[in-house]
Amino acid sequence: VYIQADCGSGDVSAWVGPVSISTPTPCPTDAICALYSSGDIDTDRGFTSASGSSTCPGSMDFVIPSGYVIDSVHTTYDMSAVGGGWMSEQRSMLYSPTLAVGEGALSNGSGGSTGTMSYDRTTTAFNGGSGTVTIELHAGRTYGGSGCGNTYNKVDNNTWNVTVYYGVAPACLAPSTLTATNVTSSSADLGWTANGTETAWNVQYGLAGFTPGTGTIVNVTTNPYSLTGLTSATSYDYWVQADCGTDSSSYVGPFTFTTGCNTFSAPFSESFTATLPTCWSMSGGEDWRFTDYNVYGGFYQHIGNILNDPTPFPNGFAAYVDASGNNGPSTLESPVIDISSLTNAEVSFLLNSHDEGSGYNSTLTIEA
Repeated sequence: VYIQADCGSGDVSAWVGPVSISTPTPCPTDAICALYSSGDIDTDRGFTSASGSSTCPGSMDFVIPSGYVIDSVHTTYDMSAVGGGWMSEQRSMLYSPTLAVGEGALSNGSGGSTGTMSYDRTTTAFNGGSGTVTIELHAGRTYGGSGCGNTYNKVDNNTWNVTVYYGVAPACLAPSTLTATNVTSSSADLGWTANGTETAWNVQYGLAGFTPGTGTIVNVTTNPYSLTGLTSATSYDYWVQADCGTDSSSYVGPFTFTTGCNTFSAPFSESFTATLPTCWSMSGGEDWRFTDYNVYGGFYQHIGNILNDPTPFPNGFAAYVDASGNNGPSTLESPVIDISSLTNAEVSFLLNSHDEGSGYNSTLTIEA
């Protein structure tokens, strides 16, 4: 918009402006629209996978009219990488604590620099939800400090929009509040809330992220249902459909769970790859990283049966901590290893410690 003063007698001022305005988009028929305006949503450094969650999500409630259920949910939002953070480090997804289901897959950022990414997608993960439904935006990051904060990445205020579409509830209502309990390395008890009088359900499961219709379907008459024959240290999704006899509901899900790790037997070795090995975990002040250690110079020391025996590193990868930020102890934990078959058990590894002129060296401590 530009404006000009009209002083009469043909005398007018210069145009000044522009001032930009935008009109709101009307909410569609049979939908509920909302904009989150409670400030930036912090990212959580501990939330980096679809099986996890942020401890500081944004949250909005949607009241579905009586007799109606959710058909789909459309969302848009902007995430900004600031303070040295990168857009590629952004992780986010929608989750409903009232329905106990989420999108099942993360939306990841891209780009090795600061900047803002816009996200726009539609999900059917919350289909069948009724009453008051809470929808949360969980945002995480793969770099920068610990816990929640907006120093490196954040969801920008007044950018998270949600449109919840709803329709007439079907005669056969979909289940809700999916759970997975008593999870072991090969099994899990899958449970849900039946919203009708049905006594049979179809459970569809597969590796996390599978496309519905391509999973394994089992017809069950118990709730919870004990799912067996799973692979250890593996993330799975499952969906549930109510079987009302002459009718069936839509599938609801996915619910993601991860099986536990088996105990490894000695002798055991780990040469590492470019990522954190399966069944290993890390914690502490700074993440461990994994790279080809031959790109580094310095003195390499073999620690094991023969102490103080300099040995060149073979080609391969290593786990390391940069430690340039001096952020306190960083822990790398292996899976449980059964050493009962060994007479004289030992831990042997290759070590390189190089202070790069930083003025301090790191101390490596091994605990069993």
